[in-house]
Amino acid sequence: MKNLFQRVAVGLVLVPLLVLLLLKGSSWALLVLILLVMFLAFSEYLSMMLPRGVSPVLPWVARICGIFLILDFYLSSQGAASEISPGDLLALLFLAILMVSISGRSRREGDLLPDVPAMLPILAGLVYIPYLLGYVLLLRALPEGGKLVLFVLGFTWAVDIFAYAVGKTMGKVKLSPALSPSKTKEGAVGGLAGGVIWTLLFHRMLIPGVALGDLLAISLLMGGVGQLGDLCESAFKRYAGVKDSGGLIPGHGGFLDKIDSLLFNAPVFYLFLVYWEGFSLKIWT
Repeated sequence: MKNLFQRVAVGLVLVPLLVLLLLKGSSWALLVLILLVMFLAFSEYLSMMLPRGVSPVLPWVARICGIFLILDFYLSSQGAASEISPGDLLALLFLAILMVSISGRSRREGDLLPDVPAMLPILAGLVYIPYLLGYVLLLRALPEGGKLVLFVLGFTWAVDIFAYAVGKTMGKVKLSPALSPSKTKEGAVGGLAGGVIWTLLFHRMLIPGVALGDLLAISLLMGGVGQLGDLCESAFKRYAGVKDSGGLIPGHGGFLDKIDSLLFNAPVFYLFLVYWEGFSLKIWT
């Protein structure tokens, strides 16, 4: 009961502020929020995934690289980017991390070993968190971008809430016992239903003029993809042997726990908007 009260209280405080920021706030305000969320979620990820004995400099270099990635996405969203795309920057940042790691160790046999296994989780983490989170900034830069971001956020939360509620009350068949023993197939179906209900209720308010059929198609896709994102983070937590990625949000766990589905949904929704011809024409005309 205490956990439920904390979850509701945090939601009542944060959700109105987020809605106000998306609909009335500037792009700079959203950038600051994204940078903060990225930094905290990426820190949680690094704490879980980096092996013991790694150079203490390396996680901070990784965080700085994440900041650069978010800033590059922001510049791209504002039409002020350089010739370096986020993908190119990601490759350069990984080389920088590799050089820092090697140069920070002596050449004695075995000294490099703690940092060598850290290369793959750091690169995966840069793609997983700052790179995927950067698509929220690209969404915000589209016409009616604040409403688009609000739509994908609300959709992601609706899927999570319905999946949790249905799984708790009716769940019997385990979805993936090896990754997340508490998730069920009934909960997954309930999550898909929650996403469809959100779309039916709010599509006219948040994305007016867009065909409902198009939105329902992407809703079904995001409903599945977002839950895969949840399972992906569950795999990281199972590897690290922790229940939550952190404890900074009362009743909700860590920041990574709250954005794991959004990290998958935001790129899918953005690419759908940009490359689905029928969909994009209805928005831009």
